[in-house]
Amino acid sequence: MSQINREQKKQLENEIRKIKNHIGQAESKISRLEKEIAILDEQLLDPDFYKSPESNEMLTSYNSLKQELETEMEKWGSLTEQLEPTEAKMREL
Repeated sequence: MSQINREQKKQLENEIRKIKNHIGQAESKISRLEKEIAILDEQLLDPDFYKSPESNEMLTSYNSLKQELETEMEKWGSLTEQLEPTEAKMREL
């Protein structure tokens, strides 16, 4: 293996590691957000919830969490799409 290929391989390994790390972080955040949303989903099923003074604030929080989840899932999708061609380049070396 030439010096150039070793350097390319090392760069690709670092890039793959970095992408996988970001994917792991995104997956953790997605899991946390899904749990928080599930808790609020349960509260939203209770008709008395809407009578409480905090309901508007909680609905705002709920909507923010849903938006954050959507953003994080898009990020995760983009990262996984990035990973595949990078791993393919690695296999070519």
